[in-house]
Amino acid sequence: LTGEEYLQLRQQPAMALRTYRLFICFLSNAAVCCSATERRAVLPKAAVLTDIVAADSTTCLQSFETRQPSELARLSLSSGKSLPFDAGHYMMCVEVPKSRYLLITMSASGVGPNKPMKMEVGLCVPEECLVADAPDLLKSPMVLKIIPELSQLTLHSVSATSPTSMQPDAVGVVVMALVGTICCTIIWATFAQLRAKRHRSRWGDHGTPSQVLDAGTGALVGTQSASSQPMTPDSSGVPLEQTSTRPRRPGMLAQMFSLVGETGTVTKLLECPPYKPTDCLNGIRVLSIFWIILGHTFLMPTSIAGYSNQMDVVATSLNTHAAENNPFMMMILSAQSGVDTFLFLSGFLLSMLTLKELRSRRGKMNILAAIVLRYLRLTPCLALAMLVYYKVWPLLGRGPFAPRFQDSIISKCDPYWWSQLTYTMNFIPFDSDKVCMGWTWYLGVDMIFFIMGVFILPAYYRSRLLGWLSVITVAGMSFGITVWLLVSHNLSVYVFDEHYTDYSYWAYSKPYTRVPAYLVGVAAAWFMDELEQKGITRNNRPTGLAAQIGATVAAVVAFSVLLFLTFIPATDFGYYRKNSWGPVTSVLYLCFGRPLWASCWAVITLLCYYGYLPIVDGILSARCWTPLARLTYGAYLLHPLVIKLAAGRALQYYTFSAEDMLYRYLGNIICAFGGAALLWVFVERPALTLTSTALKKGGNNRSGAPANGQTSSGDPEKGGAQQQQQQQQQQQQMMSQRSLHQAPETQHASVEMTQRLLEHHAPESQHPSVEMPQRAPQHQGPESHYASVETTQYDGDCSTGVSAKIPEVTKHTGAIKVAELPGSSQSTSQGGSEGSSLTHEFSGFALEEEFSALPHRAMQRNKVRSLSVDSLDPRTHPAVRDVCDPRTINCSRDPRARALRDPRVTVWCKPAEPTEEKATTVVAPLRRR
Repeated sequence: LTGEEYLQLRQQPAMALRTYRLFICFLSNAAVCCSATERRAVLPKAAVLTDIVAADSTTCLQSFETRQPSELARLSLSSGKSLPFDAGHYMMCVEVPKSRYLLITMSASGVGPNKPMKMEVGLCVPEECLVADAPDLLKSPMVLKIIPELSQLTLHSVSATSPTSMQPDAVGVVVMALVGTICCTIIWATFAQLRAKRHRSRWGDHGTPSQVLDAGTGALVGTQSASSQPMTPDSSGVPLEQTSTRPRRPGMLAQMFSLVGETGTVTKLLECPPYKPTDCLNGIRVLSIFWIILGHTFLMPTSIAGYSNQMDVVATSLNTHAAENNPFMMMILSAQSGVDTFLFLSGFLLSMLTLKELRSRRGKMNILAAIVLRYLRLTPCLALAMLVYYKVWPLLGRGPFAPRFQDSIISKCDPYWWSQLTYTMNFIPFDSDKVCMGWTWYLGVDMIFFIMGVFILPAYYRSRLLGWLSVITVAGMSFGITVWLLVSHNLSVYVFDEHYTDYSYWAYSKPYTRVPAYLVGVAAAWFMDELEQKGITRNNRPTGLAAQIGATVAAVVAFSVLLFLTFIPATDFGYYRKNSWGPVTSVLYLCFGRPLWASCWAVITLLCYYGYLPIVDGILSARCWTPLARLTYGAYLLHPLVIKLAAGRALQYYTFSAEDMLYRYLGNIICAFGGAALLWVFVERPALTLTSTALKKGGNNRSGAPANGQTSSGDPEKGGAQQQQQQQQQQQQMMSQRSLHQAPETQHASVEMTQRLLEHHAPESQHPSVEMPQRAPQHQGPESHYASVETTQYDGDCSTGVSAKIPEVTKHTGAIKVAELPGSSQSTSQGGSEGSSLTHEFSGFALEEEFSALPHRAMQRNKVRSLSVDSLDPRTHPAVRDVCDPRTINCSRDPRARALRDPRVTVWCKPAEPTEEKATTVVAPLRRR
């Protein structure tokens, strides 16, 4: 480079800091200066003689003499005057003509007996002054008048940055165009879905003309088509338009990006599935991400803006009673344990769902398909977040800290952006501080653990001994490596000095130090599976006094250990206690504390699963957690973007206090989950809809082939019984199509024939008689015999929608009275979310064989209006036995009747009628044939 080219280079956006480093390299008498990012020689010594003359500090100092007193006063008012941290007034400096803002960083000695203290001050100087003039500026008479304390200090390592505007490159323009295109697609898809829904409301759900029922009896008297008489006028009095065109279902693109409809992104986000024993994991997941955001709210701004009262945070000789002495500070600094909770959840859910999948497929599993589906499930959200962070976020930086904010992104993402998409960020680069999106190290270890898990779990299915040996071997190797790293590099938990830097470099984000917490989740699922294989389930768990006492003691111990692990690091913090832990204590906490933390959550999860902690389970399984749990992946990806952007646009340093932390923390949560909702609408849910549709088509086209990635997506309902369900659906469709074109009398005869078939195959002792319905059901098309119930399973960090279909029977008051699920003639895949009234002729019912999957609490979650069991025997029926006490008439006396806690639910029990005329019960489903 020539000197003139070098002067032009230093004026380019985001190049001030890099060129300053090159200039310092030249001043250090090096023969050749090298670029830290390009790793090659770029600045020969003889090429910058012109730059030496141009950057002479005398030019900068003389510029002060040429300014008017009023201009110098404005420069002084715009500069910082309070050490150790004062950014001045950036916006005032920008308004001063021919001025430049410099944020100068230095190390100062002579403050106390400790090592040099870091200081920063913002100066508003004439435009002739460059970043290279910072050392001479601090010694100039003008600056010493502004900050007299500088004359009493010995300054070292002086550097400066100057904010500059940035322009988007070609990739940035493409990213912004992509986001805009997705927005337009969402708007178009939503209108297309609404139009299709309106069109279907005229024709029916499946493109058939609406059926006409007699107003008095409700019997089917005919159909109404385009070739018949005009259709009934709408609410405005205008007859509906006759047309012979059958309504078309929206295309795949509209189904993927629409906000509403059966597969609408917002619809799926707000759906609350029936209660499951594992719903306590929703609350654990959301509370864990809340805790992680709290820790990052404190730590992440320190590398960009920082705190003006740093001496009130870290204890020094100037302030021995800083915040680190407060034990409650551990509530912030121990937030890293939330990552171990996520690792436990990921291992637990993968193990539990994979075992069910292996049993349904008799040990067969498509490992490659599961890994590919896992990659496709996680990568779209990660890719979009990285593109926005890498190419758009630096453009938004403004203020004193914008150069740091921009350099923290560009210098890391330029060389290593690809490691994010290949999930190799834990090793490339090895230093976690140089990773493009450093907080995504968790995705790297989780992907590695997932690949490891899909090999270990089939081995456990074939041989339990082999599975346990694999887990013990991997855990033992991890413990050995972690102990060696902690001892050899003298690592500890103290985060305010080089110990935390060394720990982050060697051990914090490496898979071989994090795997024990994941294996605890895997082993917990195995233990639960062993109990269920022995017949110990949620319904027939031990309920004696000893079992209740043991469960209570285990819960108390688990919560006590969690609190102990949270606050015990306080003994290594404080001015008089910092770094007081020896190697043994550090090894015990950093090596064995993480699996112990995961073990405590395993105990709590199992106790909630088996119903021993109803209060805790009720809190963690609350319905409000369900939508938030679906957004935890997006919130995990985006909350650092919120924190970093706020620091990159700050005009002054943060002030650490409890109140400041609280409102910044709450703001970060709101913005992070708001961004996660946008990410869900833009990418996450559309990608899930696309992959789910592809899997369904692949399963239909390749009978007998495993559903790719079922274990990964967490779909235990569809498992190995997919072919059997398809055959049942085909039989139901054939029966529905035959009954569609029959006359009313023929339909009644068909119902009678079906009823006799059901009675013939049902045990006589349980199904003595079934009364005939008074009117035929309204036809709903091929899918009318099923009411779908949307559930949610979780795989690692991601939530996946799973649909489980429940057979329906005709509603008949006084004959068959069972739990009514919300459903309507318009709802076939949302569990009645669009129409929850029970006034339709075809509402959802749960048959006898399905009661095991729908306990009374699941009915409550579906807003059950009533549960009448006057025709069922409480002593024999499993669903009634779980709600009502057969010895009493009033269910309120039974503590197991949890549905009574919801004022919207009315539950009553009556003893079974002894007469055969009124003794009716639920018939067996047709698939028993």
